[in-house]
Amino acid sequence: MAGGVEGGDLPGGNPQLRRHALGSELRELRVRRGMTAEEVGGALDRSGSWVSRIEGGKIRIRTRELSDLLDVYGVANHSRRAYLERLAIEGRQKAWWSAYRDVVGENYSVYIGLEDSAERIFEYQERAVPGLLQTEAYMRALFVSYGPISKWAVGAEKAEQLIRVRLARQGILRRASRPRLSAVIDESVVRRVVGDVSVHRDQLSALLASFDSMDIRVFPFRSSGGSVVIPSFVVLGAPGGGNVAYEEHLSRSALYDGRSALPYVQMADWLKSHALSSRHSERLISKVIDELGAWET
Repeated sequence: MAGGVEGGDLPGGNPQLRRHALGSELRELRVRRGMTAEEVGGALDRSGSWVSRIEGGKIRIRTRELSDLLDVYGVANHSRRAYLERLAIEGRQKAWWSAYRDVVGENYSVYIGLEDSAERIFEYQERAVPGLLQTEAYMRALFVSYGPISKWAVGAEKAEQLIRVRLARQGILRRASRPRLSAVIDESVVRRVVGDVSVHRDQLSALLASFDSMDIRVFPFRSSGGSVVIPSFVVLGAPGGGNVAYEEHLSRSALYDGRSALPYVQMADWLKSHALSSRHSERLISKVIDELGAWET
């Protein structure tokens, strides 16, 4: 079983982490039963996509629906069923980001919940400063005025909602038991001015202030790894082990866990080994800040 638990304590974390844990358990039960999501959905007069969304932790499941699923999978052990039912019940609770689900979308809502419980966070960005490290002015420039063809140009009303979400996400970095954050940022992110010069300079200064508590590195134009094109992605280290990867493109986003997350874990290691050291990254960012200062004089 995914969690190897017949009963006992639930995994720590928020409701989203419980839904994710339950979905992983249910996926393994289905695979062991040798059934496809469509076959399970047909047995319950539901769709295969409903089964897949439950397994992805994207939607809540009622206890009656869970009971029917476990009947299909032949789960007779009472303590096992009770454990999964407790996961389902606690997974139905709402967290702060639930109010923004319609704004951020289903996959991103799931991501926020997993990020909120993560013990480790690695992020690679080739487009912008990582969201957890952005200043409010930089966020506003991205969402509103970055350009008409940018996926961030969403209009003032939605921009304010997205900014509230991003600022709330940053709260995890102010916790006493905050996650260990490491990031690799493409050099183009450091040099490309977002907003006006003062907005970008202040953002880089805020980034420098994070070096003492986080592992931040720049992937240089002239890397020993050669010229590569790697889309932005995040790897979240879950409590108790395991990784979840998140990748976002212009028109879609996706979450990967288990073996599917392994290529992202390996790419994170590769990026860190070919990026500038923290000390040299700090020097590069300081140099760009000085250059931006010269533009304003």
